[in-house]
Amino acid sequence: MFSFRLTFFVHCYNICIILYCHLFVPPVRSFDGPAGKMTNEKMRIGTATRNLDEYKVNCLHQFTKKELNVYAVAQWNYRVNKTEVTENEALKSSIQLFIYQKLLLTSAENMSVALNMNYEDLLPLVYFMHDRGICQLNLDEYKTTIMLKRQLITTINELAVCEYRKTNHLCDIKADEINVIMIKSSDAAELKYYWKAWHNHTSFAVKNIYMKYVEMLNYVAQLNNFPNEIDYYMEPYLYNQGQLNIDQMYEGIRPLYLHVYTHVRKILREKFGTATVSANGPIPVHLLGSVLGQPWTKLIPFILQELVLHENSRKNSKTPKRLFDQANRFFVSIGMGCVPKRVWSHSVFIENKNFSNIVPLSWDMYANNDYRIIMDFQDTVENVYTMHKQLVLVHYFAAYKRQPIAYQQTSDPAFVYGLINALTLSVRYQDFIGRYNDSASSRHVYLLRLAMEKVTVLPFAYAADVWQSDTSTRFFAPKRMNNLWWSKRLKYEGVVSPISKDMDKSTNPNYKPFDPSMAYAEVIELPHIKDFLGPIIEFQVFKALCTICGEYKSKHAKTKHLYECNLRGYKKVGKIIKSVMSRGSSTKWQFLFETIVGHQRIEIEPLLEYFQPLHNHLVKINNKTNENIGWT
Repeated sequence: MFSFRLTFFVHCYNICIILYCHLFVPPVRSFDGPAGKMTNEKMRIGTATRNLDEYKVNCLHQFTKKELNVYAVAQWNYRVNKTEVTENEALKSSIQLFIYQKLLLTSAENMSVALNMNYEDLLPLVYFMHDRGICQLNLDEYKTTIMLKRQLITTINELAVCEYRKTNHLCDIKADEINVIMIKSSDAAELKYYWKAWHNHTSFAVKNIYMKYVEMLNYVAQLNNFPNEIDYYMEPYLYNQGQLNIDQMYEGIRPLYLHVYTHVRKILREKFGTATVSANGPIPVHLLGSVLGQPWTKLIPFILQELVLHENSRKNSKTPKRLFDQANRFFVSIGMGCVPKRVWSHSVFIENKNFSNIVPLSWDMYANNDYRIIMDFQDTVENVYTMHKQLVLVHYFAAYKRQPIAYQQTSDPAFVYGLINALTLSVRYQDFIGRYNDSASSRHVYLLRLAMEKVTVLPFAYAADVWQSDTSTRFFAPKRMNNLWWSKRLKYEGVVSPISKDMDKSTNPNYKPFDPSMAYAEVIELPHIKDFLGPIIEFQVFKALCTICGEYKSKHAKTKHLYECNLRGYKKVGKIIKSVMSRGSSTKWQFLFETIVGHQRIEIEPLLEYFQPLHNHLVKINNKTNENIGWT
């Protein structure tokens, strides 16, 4: 521990000396009369970038870039090869980056005096951490926050339970394996066993850590003059001095969701029987393909069995390199160019047991156009989409490199989600109909498949956001958190817990459930409303791009549907997207959104327009079998 602290002290001391020499002491200049003098008036002209001497800005940029590279390399090494050593290095790099950011903020105050500049003008050039509010913490508080976050992830992801009906065997079924089992199993009793095993193992431990984590988030919010963490994390979504009308958006999407929900419930009822799934009641959450019951795409392998069989029997399957090149050709066709060649050689596309997490990610390493992708490749429709999505992010990283280092980040998560997914929607449809016969039936299957990803998540995200908002109040009793979780999921999503709390209490008096623990993102990633807005923004951006290219006109929607729009080959698309990406985080997302759409209003109509053919189809087939729409 002493060695660790000494290393950080020496590191920070050296940075202080270097920063002082390069930023405070002006370089030697030749004097050539009055024209060579820098007056105070000239110092005040223009933006912060113009105010600072280019030499000093470049030094600041290079030092920060080096720190970000050290951090990125450590995080990458941990992600692709989880060991005790790489985990400790990743943690150390997070702390080191935090210390460096704090040091820059202190230096900025000194620089503003030395250079006779406004501190507020200088601040954006040194504030590179995405969550600026976290910098209000001291080092010990920051360490506590990241350790709590890591404990939450570890406690949830390292769960191990016994195999069903094999209690004499080792309990070594891991979290990701449980979800695989729950996708494949058609035994309701087995599904309930694994759901309950996860539930009982994680609930108490996660709840205790979560309460401490929320306490720290509330503390961060208060340091930044917000009453609680919900108001703090919702701030990017407030504009025009008012909050988005999320309630109205949810009500507008609800009719489409109810028909998708009713159709899926009918299929589940046919599979598991009326004793497990009633004709008009809510769906038991453990039947939806995972312990969380989200996303519903996990149900696709058995709901669309014919397509899966066809897909598995295909010849000439794509390799990771072929799919990578295919994605590259699409971006070249719309004028975004090729990604650097080293992206392929530095990326990892084959999963191994040492991965710390199998979620696909793209990385900006902040060094010499070094961008990387980590992804467990499978030749599926979803992976075609995922590969394109990861390459869009690489283009995003390359586009913002001309910005000052503090702005070399993607914009708001909800907007970035919408932008990236919108750009690849047409690729997804074209690839789908290229794999299967283009018919009315296959188009309905495509839309249903997509709706089970984009539409069914909206009520869940809405319910999670309402739950989080209600539980963040000072007067909310923690013992009510779980009851509130299920009441909101029932009200908005139509799902219920498969076990009775009263029944469990009769066998275990200390039973303290905390079911949101079934996905760490639900207790860590705030605010949940970004998961609600992301898909809505996606279809709004997609429609705008299709309209700009002349590929779609609302008045001709009956002859050419929005989902048929193909952006391939339109250079206009690349020009617009690159201009937006090149801003990095220097511009508020609402203005970037306006650049594409023409206004700042978030609207649900493009999403409803996209799925209108599916909605019409589901209304017919649900009415044909006299299904009860929704749940009671």
